[in-house]
Amino acid sequence: MPVNALAPGPTDTGALDRSGLPTETVAAIDRAEAVANPLGRRGHRSEVAAWILHLPDPAATWITGQVVDVDGGAGLVGHPSVAAGVAEGCQ
Repeated sequence: MPVNALAPGPTDTGALDRSGLPTETVAAIDRAEAVANPLGRRGHRSEVAAWILHLPDPAATWITGQVVDVDGGAGLVGHPSVAAGVAEGCQ
């Protein structure tokens, strides 16, 4: 029996807009999350949902014991190989 997990990064679910926070605060959070993410934005809930639907699909039977990062590359930020590549590109 395959057992996998999904690790979504910051995702636009609409919850932040309904949080009651001031509009300026929500906008500041949006900007901060965009700057911190290699793709420059938060994910959309449909992008996360696609993986939720894919993992139990019969086409995915050869994957098990995995944590799938659906985070726009946020998990790579600070990773040594990524940092080295960035440093190399800046020389």
